[in-house]
Amino acid sequence: MILSTWGLLAFLVASSVAGNGAAKSEPGFTLTAPEMTLTLVPDEPYGRKPRVPQPTAVNMATETQAAGPGTTLQKGWYWIRAVAAPNYHKYLQTKPAVAAGTAMLESYTSAGQFNVVDGQLVENTGDEDQSLYMWVEKPVSDFTQRTLATWFNTTKNPFGTFAFQGDALTWSAPEVKRQNLAAWLVCKNQALFINTGAYAYQTPAGCSDQTIHYYNDAHANN
Repeated sequence: MILSTWGLLAFLVASSVAGNGAAKSEPGFTLTAPEMTLTLVPDEPYGRKPRVPQPTAVNMATETQAAGPGTTLQKGWYWIRAVAAPNYHKYLQTKPAVAAGTAMLESYTSAGQFNVVDGQLVENTGDEDQSLYMWVEKPVSDFTQRTLATWFNTTKNPFGTFAFQGDALTWSAPEVKRQNLAAWLVCKNQALFINTGAYAYQTPAGCSDQTIHYYNDAHANN
């Protein structure tokens, strides 16, 4: 005779009660009938396996990016741009705009707004609590390294000092001996580097010599 799980259970309960006068009713128990001992594990829902914790989605909106200052120059800020080919009127910025990332010279349509404050080059993000700061790569040991990468970060730059000389943006550090504090290089993907060597002399392959200057018209232009 073939019995379902619950049919078999009912049969054994009845047999157990008849033979022993008592039976347990919890799921997953052992019943003893005449000449038979059988452990039953009931079907769902009682025998459901423990749930395995699943990863939850990360809320990417916990840190919101500032909206930016807009396309009209704000009081106390400047555009910064190159004034010589091949980057004539290319403007300092990051991509995406007003977000931490590589410093580069690109189109006037996405130009950033900047100023030098206490030796830091600060970018206006439209939120004074979310300013960005230009950082300069610090060599591990060789301070004659020809190019030093630059990028924008949410904390202050710990290496060197920025300043305007006239309208030209300069950078200096005691450890780095430079012939021209206003010498920059624009290299692959328009990335901006400090040029620690002579301006327009033995320019690294794939780079172009530039100086960059502040500009205070109401709107960036090409």
